[in-house]
Parts: sequence; C-alpha cells; structure tokens
Amino acid sequence: MRVARHNELSPARRAFTLVELLVAIVIFSILVTIAIGAFSESEYDRASAAAQQLHSMLEGSRSRAIHSQQIRGIQLIPDQNSPNYYVAAQYVGAPRIYEGTLSNIQLTGGDWQVSVAGNQWINLVRRGLMATKTGATGLRIEIPAFSGHWYTLVVPAEADLQTSTLMMAKIQGHYLSSTWNGTTYLATPATNVPYRLELIPPPLPGSSPQPLADKIAISASASNPPLTNDVILFSPRGQVVGGNASQGLMHFYLAAYDDLAEADQLAGGVATGILGDVETGGTKGIRSTDRIITLFTRTGLITSSAVNHVDLDTDGWADDPFFFAKTGKGTK
Repeated sequence: MRVARHNELSPARRAFTLVELLVAIVIFSILVTIAIGAFSESEYDRASAAAQQLHSMLEGSRSRAIHSQQIRGIQLIPDQNSPNYYVAAQYVGAPRIYEGTLSNIQLTGGDWQVSVAGNQWINLVRRGLMATKTGATGLRIEIPAFSGHWYTLVVPAEADLQTSTLMMAKIQGHYLSSTWNGTTYLATPATNVPYRLELIPPPLPGSSPQPLADKIAISASASNPPLTNDVILFSPRGQVVGGNASQGLMHFYLAAYDDLAEADQLAGGVATGILGDVETGGTKGIRSTDRIITLFTRTGLITSSAVNHVDLDTDGWADDPFFFAKTGKGTK
C-alpha cells in the first residue's frame, strides 16, 4: 500500500509571517545603524587619530634622543601636489655638517646675502641634503665656522633648484660683523669666509615615512608660527634644538582636507588663518574634524587640544583658534 508523503509546504507556509518580517526589519535596522555609526566615527576621528600619531612620533623621537644621548627627531613630509600640507612624518637622526667657504657676505636691500662659488649648494639640493623647495628655511649655517654664531638660511623664492645653480641665499638676523649706529646696521662685507652648514638629517635606519590618517593633513601656513622648517629635533636632554629651538611654542594645526580647501578658497590662495564657526551666531566654537598639537620647545612637553573656532566678528575666520592650546583648557 502506497503512503502519501506530505513533505511539501502548505500554501500558508510559503511566505514569511508578520513576526518574521518584523524581526528581519529590526535586525536590518540595527546593522544599518552600526554601519552608519562606524562610518561617522571614522570621519570624525581621523583628526584625533592623526593628532595622536603626531603626538606619539614627537614623544618617540624625544625619548630616542634621551635614551641614545644623541640628537633625534622627525621630518614632516609634504603632499607632492600641495606642498603646504604635510601628510606624513619620518624619524631622523642628527644632521650632518657640510664645511665650505662663502665667497661673499653683503647687506643688500636690508637682507644679508651669502654667496658660494660653483655648484656646491645645488649639488647638495640634488642629493636631498639641502632645501628641496624655494622659500624654505630651517637649515642653520655657522659663520664663521666654529664661531658658535648660527643663522637660519633662507633659500630665495626665485631660485630654480632643478635647472640653475644655487649660489646665493639669505640669512635671518644680522651678521655679527655688522655694527649698529643707533639707527641702522652698517654693512661690513666680507669675502672668503669659512662656514659650516647643517644638512637635512638622514632617516633613522629601518624607519620609513608614516602617513597620517586618511584625508587629514598638517597645514604649514595655518600652524602657529607657520612651519618653514619641517625638521623637529630633540637634544639628549629632551629639548628642541636646531632651527626650531627659538620658537618657544609650536602649534601644529591638523585638519581635514575639505576644511583646508575651504579655507584656501576663502583666502583666495594659501590660507594663513583657520575657519571660524558662524553656524550658531559665531559661538559654537569647536569642530571634530581638526586638532592642535602643541610642542613646548624649551621643555619638550607635548599637548593636544581642540581648536577654538569662535568667530564673533563673522568674517569667516576664527578669532583666536589657539586659545585652548595657549591656556591649557581642553588639552590632554
């Protein structure tokens, strides 16, 4: 006798029940909420992550200097397409010294200019040991050699570092051989003066450039003071040395690319300010897409703080963006 099999679903079981549909909708809603939350968190936390990375690298290089009893530091690496934005950093060692002879030192148009003969400086540039962009400052030059009188070298903005010979640069400050008459410095030109030049520090063995968080950069022009020297060095005592030693406080401004681009657009070029917040009558004050890292050059202390975006005059720019960093409010 044949027994009928009833393993097919009845018409009533061919669709989901209302309860099952509700459960599926709830689960789907939870997954969407988690996904959106994760995306939003990554968007808002990029600046904090980049700030933490810069904080860690500065602290790490300072610790290396103290532990090894040698100069250590980091070099900030600019975006190839936007040299005003630093997008990575690398650990470096002590700068090497180049010795040579200045063919001439003279006061021209209020600036002290130093000159060399031949291709010695352009050769250093091409080897990556000297300034890699015009208008760069930060390398220190000792004039005369072993005198202890160091000046900051400025590569002229009109120099073509790839095709022509770099033979002349400026030094910041007044050459000590000049004399002050109560009104101005009297020029005392000199020729054939020996000098020593601090070259760009070499990377530490085994180190490589470490990119900051995606779509976050350090603005050289909006930092305070503006970053003209992209090498930060620490002494064996943990203090900042080299071209940045005299800064006192260094405020590194990290922000999302969109904010930096908006500021450049408002400025009509490279922005030297930080966007203000006028969304709530200029009193909102804090965004979550930027951050400030502050370095105390005399002690090596490093802090992180929010940016004060208050814009009471509603001109589009923050009135005192470094308020929290300077006062210690909201720092960590």
